[in-house]
Amino acid sequence: MNNYSFRPTNIALVLIFLLLAFFMAATNIQAGWLYAFDSIILSLLVFSIFNAFFSINKIKISRHHSPYIYANDNISITLSIFNPTKRVITFLEINDNTPLKIGAYGNIPVNTTINSKLFPEIPSKNKVDFTYTIQSLKRGIYKFNSVMVNSHDYFGLFHVKKIINLPSVFKVYPVVPPLTEIPEALIHKANTNKYHRSIRGDMLSNLREYVPGDSTNLIHWRTTARYQKLMVKEAEEEEHRQVIILIDLSYSDEYLEDIIKKAGSIAQYCLNNGNPVKLFCSKILIPAEFIPVTKNMKDYSKAWEIEALNWHLVLEWLTILDKTEIKIDDIINDIDKRDAVLIKLP
Repeated sequence: MNNYSFRPTNIALVLIFLLLAFFMAATNIQAGWLYAFDSIILSLLVFSIFNAFFSINKIKISRHHSPYIYANDNISITLSIFNPTKRVITFLEINDNTPLKIGAYGNIPVNTTINSKLFPEIPSKNKVDFTYTIQSLKRGIYKFNSVMVNSHDYFGLFHVKKIINLPSVFKVYPVVPPLTEIPEALIHKANTNKYHRSIRGDMLSNLREYVPGDSTNLIHWRTTARYQKLMVKEAEEEEHRQVIILIDLSYSDEYLEDIIKKAGSIAQYCLNNGNPVKLFCSKILIPAEFIPVTKNMKDYSKAWEIEALNWHLVLEWLTILDKTEIKIDDIINDIDKRDAVLIKLP
């Protein structure tokens, strides 16, 4: 749905006043030349109104941006303006509205300047692009609602504004640093070393001397240096245990971002190591349209348990998470902890 508004300039108001004055004078004295002069002014005003309206009536606008945007990146937004008519469109100003950050406690306007550009002329059947940059957005979901188009007629008598509904959503994913090992302090349940080995990748059962035919990839160089002879490692068969990452969302925004990054690093490490991963966190108030569709997701009264089938799905979920008042200790009893390794954050 498009909204229009017209506003006469000061010159147009003067001409309207003269039009009424000449019409009243012509009626009183029955002077034909006054009627003719009045007709010229009326024609000029009507032409200017239609000219201003048709300048933006059929304009087509689309918005484009990169599909993968990460926190603190500079984001390039491109507006494509197409003139489908057979006439040249002049004096067109495009103004893209500020995006809103979708949050659990309402939509928050982004603190950035409103970006606009004036196009003196857009030829018939032609397209022009307008690109601007938004700097350093935080992790989350952002939504554009509309674009404002301003124009005026050839003579500058009327100013017309059109608001074009152009909704689009983009996601700013968290930056996840790589992890080489999971700190033992984070492992909530580890009654045997087997739990540690199953998610830390330490699968050594013993060492032995190198024999011809052994792969050089199996050489344990640290032990070889200690004993001054080639030692190789033997790996034991061990199942990959499921890892459940408990994410507490009740912390302040700055601390919460650090928790999200740690959760992503651990999930990426476990998935690369072959461990099935689940994310467990308190529910947040967010429109259903922004919740990623996940197979085998459990929706409790106050919590979500998400089966992380792949890394992209983990990123999608970590992007939408927001602050909540519910602590992880209040909902941890909902989770099925049988035969799983729990990693609690923070």
